[in-house]
Amino acid sequence: MSTKADYIITLIGKNPSPNYYTILNYSKSGTKVYAFYTLNDSESVSSENVLKNIIRSVNEKDDSIVIKSVPCDKSRKKSIEKCVKSEFSNIIKNCDYDNLGSRTVNIIVDYTGSTKSMSAFFYSFYNKIVEKDEYSKLNIHSSYVSSDKGEIYECKFEPVKIESIYEIENVFEQFGITMENLIALHGYKLVDGNQISDIYHNHNFNYKFDHIDIKKGNLRFCITVKCEKIKDLVHKYFEISDEVEKAGGSEAYIDFHVKGYKFKDKCLNYGDTRSKFYDSLSNVYSRDLKEKVTVTFEEENKEENE
Repeated sequence: MSTKADYIITLIGKNPSPNYYTILNYSKSGTKVYAFYTLNDSESVSSENVLKNIIRSVNEKDDSIVIKSVPCDKSRKKSIEKCVKSEFSNIIKNCDYDNLGSRTVNIIVDYTGSTKSMSAFFYSFYNKIVEKDEYSKLNIHSSYVSSDKGEIYECKFEPVKIESIYEIENVFEQFGITMENLIALHGYKLVDGNQISDIYHNHNFNYKFDHIDIKKGNLRFCITVKCEKIKDLVHKYFEISDEVEKAGGSEAYIDFHVKGYKFKDKCLNYGDTRSKFYDSLSNVYSRDLKEKVTVTFEEENKEENE
């Protein structure tokens, strides 16, 4: 059982999944969420639409949770500071802090999403609040979602210490989260089996997947592709990963099942081919994609079964 918060501070980025899991994990009936989203500027798009999907998805699971949308600058320190202080004042008024008596107020500060500037400032601001005696009735903890591990970490501010670790799988079980729920969280839906379509514009994706399931709280998309060369597979990856990221976020998994691959060099094996594929992508991505993108070959499976 996780800490149940009276108030949740959460920062909205491009991927709605961490916010969704955080809100459901820490909420009780009547929890109030302050969701800070970024505004449009010349360099980036507002995360307001991401937040709209979160609000719709959360309310489908628990309509007693109140989510307040708060626009906030993504990088200018003075603007962020004004935004944070204003909403903190609202929390103090809303909880009637001066008349709490012996009661305490539980606050979770989730800094997983949004920009580094916003995350750093929010963390620093609430860290200072924790140190002030005048706010001793506020029980404030930070929270961070590790998508790779499928875990949510609840931490003390000072001294920094992990107090609890929650499995995202438990959030799934508690709220009955399905893959359809996760796809809808990103603003899409399933049509005609395993094809993805935009919820708002009914625009279908180009690819139909063999299978879609959930791994560590993230969607996994399995698809069969026909490729004779490494460059064909790399090309397919860029096409398909674009659609996968839209429907499942940047942490989604892709499993490729490759048909028709032809070896030019008889000395090569399937392991060498996979390595060449990952090496081709390493020139574009700074992170290791081996955990997120798997490749199996039809002929490889045949050899193993012989």
